Amino acid sequence: MDDRHAEKPPRSSTSRARTGCLTCKTRHIKCDEGKPSCARCTSTGRTCEGYPIPKVVLPGSVPLEMRYYVPPPQSLSVCLVPFQCNEKELRAFAFFCERTAKCFQSDFSSFYLLQAVHEQPAIRHAVIALGGIHEIFGLDKERLNGTSLTDPFSERQYGKAIVLLLNSTKVPSAHPTEVVLISCLLFACFESLRGHIKSAMIHVRCGIKLLHQAADSNALAGFAYIPQNIIRSLFTRLDNQMMELGGSTPLIMLKEAERLPPFPALEFPETFRNIEDAYESFDVFLNRTLRVHRALEMLLADPLEFSDSKTLLLDIETERRKCHQYLDHWSRACNQYFMTEGPQYDESLDNNKYVLRIWRATAKIFLSVKLTDAEETWDQFQGDFNTIITLSETLIGSSYITNKSSRITPSFSFHLGLLSPLFLTSIRCRDPKIRRRALHLLSSSRRCEGIWDSHLASTVAKHVIDAEAKDVDQSASGIEPCHGENSSAGDNPTNARVKTVLVEFDDGASQVELDWAG
Repeated sequence: MDDRHAEKPPRSSTSRARTGCLTCKTRHIKCDEGKPSCARCTSTGRTCEGYPIPKVVLPGSVPLEMRYYVPPPQSLSVCLVPFQCNEKELRAFAFFCERTAKCFQSDFSSFYLLQAVHEQPAIRHAVIALGGIHEIFGLDKERLNGTSLTDPFSERQYGKAIVLLLNSTKVPSAHPTEVVLISCLLFACFESLRGHIKSAMIHVRCGIKLLHQAADSNALAGFAYIPQNIIRSLFTRLDNQMMELGGSTPLIMLKEAERLPPFPALEFPETFRNIEDAYESFDVFLNRTLRVHRALEMLLADPLEFSDSKTLLLDIETERRKCHQYLDHWSRACNQYFMTEGPQYDESLDNNKYVLRIWRATAKIFLSVKLTDAEETWDQFQGDFNTIITLSETLIGSSYITNKSSRITPSFSFHLGLLSPLFLTSIRCRDPKIRRRALHLLSSSRRCEGIWDSHLASTVAKHVIDAEAKDVDQSASGIEPCHGENSSAGDNPTNARVKTVLVEFDDGASQVELDWAG
């Protein structure tokens, strides 16, 4: 037999040492594991670099895991990047396409925006800035504590976008109104992500004002990049958030016209074609409701500023009744839609159902309590407040809101969210258990929704709760503290309730002013 085909003797099985010193492991030789230095290194005159520290995981604990975003290869494809850029810009643009774009509804950022990025340098740098700051937002620990976020690269891109936008307005250019509107939207999100709420509100206010001017001059018809209905929808949601946080540009014109601003006709749908239609329809309804509410606030604050305050008050009450009717029709259409889609189970459909139920309960409460009502009126809605919190707890405990692997990871969304209903519950529900649950959700969700910020909302809510509890403790004898374990909403006396919460936003520390009832 040929020696080449002779059967080789089996190799002896030996266990390879995996716990030697670092020097011996690097040299791939056996180590006697002597301590503090092994004999192998000592005998050859080498420095023994010691032994690796074993990983210790305490029972019931989760190992610390650091995650970094690495754009997938397909995101870095040249065909998907319609402009020349360096490595950092490419990474930020890839992050925007893969992560940030999903934070917006419809096809705004994943489809329509790409053409504008290709043709408009200002929008291009705004997108890169937003993608860059969004990635840092998810990794920065200080942002969890409300500290303003800083990133030199993203800020340079943001500055370039502003300079390019200002320069483009000085010379004739194609689609100037649309470019400014898109830029205002992106700028507002950028400022919100880095914790500058005041600056974000300025961009929103400018965009809303320009949108109304464009509608009056019929300039919206010439939009080339993004359909005008999507632009309207996005700014409607921002306008709602502006009014939830304290004001809006159209209401400034109320004193000049002394009439309510014109409202688009509200259609009463029988059902919805898709979930986006349900959200958009509710945004339009909510915008109308909030405008009427803010108009009544202005009228009650200074009725002498209006020459015919009685007529204006009648107009406001008429619009409130219309909003009540529309909420009923919208709720029936929603129920019909979910019944139709029920057999085709989808977890995202369930999550959207929860969000819309939360907002339906919030709108019901908001419409039922008038500004002239006593603060005790809120107490009759404890069941609705509890519904808001229970549904929110379900959502925040799911992947819809948080990353299950790390519950302190900040998240950003432009969708109809939970922060506003949670904030309303925490300051208006006087049941101590329910409002504590609301405050816990606000403080632990680590979330940015448009220009709403969970840290700021939880800070203001805690200030209100602490102020009411302190006022009860220090009130006249015979009044028991209202924050005990077995206390209820009715235990809060009228003069120990906050009626108005005014927040003066700043890019640093915001100021809170409380107006007491009674």
